[in-house]
Amino acid sequence: MKIESTFSSFEGEVIHGMEIGRTLGYPTANLQTSASVPLRGVFLVQIFIPACQKSHYGIMNIGVRPSLNKNQISIEVHILDFHNNLYGQTIRITPLQKLRNEQKFNSLNELKQQIASDEEQARNIIDRYH
Repeated sequence: MKIESTFSSFEGEVIHGMEIGRTLGYPTANLQTSASVPLRGVFLVQIFIPACQKSHYGIMNIGVRPSLNKNQISIEVHILDFHNNLYGQTIRITPLQKLRNEQKFNSLNELKQQIASDEEQARNIIDRYH
């Protein structure tokens, strides 16, 4: 059974970010897109990577990253079980399910714990459909 999406897909180019996710053990593909993406929060997503003609699941955050005191909207995706370099590549993101709203954490350790919880929730959803 397939996870159905009620959200629109969009494409973005993977660009260099601040590499904070990498230091927390959750590297992210930071996306630059010209698409209008009205979503905000943390989502389970499916990522299609044309270079390898394969889809992967991941966790996407769209928002201002309040724990880092940023005020510019960013899109970043942690691709589950994927460790290749995607810089400069255009990938397609399909949001599948919202996991939670974006929130501010008091420390990077608290943020890391929440990302681990988000990953567990995402994997549980994926397991239900496979």
